[in-house]
Amino acid sequence: RGLLESDKSILNKLPDQLKNKIKGSIETTGKMYSTPESAAKVFNFFGELKALNKAYPSRELNKNMMEAANNVRLTTQDYDSLPKFLRNFSSIGFLDPFVSYTADRFRVVFNTYKLGLKEIATKNPVLVSRGSKRIASMTTVLGGVGYIGSNVGLDSEEEKAVRNRMAPWDRD
Repeated sequence: RGLLESDKSILNKLPDQLKNKIKGSIETTGKMYSTPESAAKVFNFFGELKALNKAYPSRELNKNMMEAANNVRLTTQDYDSLPKFLRNFSSIGFLDPFVSYTADRFRVVFNTYKLGLKEIATKNPVLVSRGSKRIASMTTVLGGVGYIGSNVGLDSEEEKAVRNRMAPWDRD
C-alpha cells in the first residue's frame, strides 16, 4: 500500500479516475485475502469469551470481552503487534518479504505458552484446564511439525530426491 501512495509510484502518472479504480481493486483484493483470518479471529474471540464467562460468571461482560480480545491478539497473527522495525523489514529489497510474518510466528508461540502458564497459575479450574489444553496443543503442533519436517520414514532414495529439489544451501 505504501508504494501506491509514494511520490515515486507509477500510479501518480495515471489519470485520477484510473488511479482510483486500481487503488480500489487492490484494497478489495486485500480485504478478500484477509477474510478467512478475520473470521478465525472472530471464532477465537467467542471461544475465549465463552471460557472467560464460565470462569468468571459474575464479572462484568465488558471486562471478559476485553480480556478475550487481548487473548486473541496475543495468540494469533497480528501485524500491528509487531515492533515497527520488524514491520518495515519487508520493504528492504534483499530481505524476505515475509520477515514480519516469520517474526510474528515466534511471538504467537511465546505468547501462547505465556498465556497458558498464566491461566494455570490462576487456580481457577476453568482457566487451569484451558491453560493446560493451550500448552498441550501448542506442544503437539510444534512436535508434529518437527516430526514431519525431519523426513521420518523416507528411505535413502526418497531422501536424496527430496534433497535434490532443495536450494543448495539447504541440502545439508
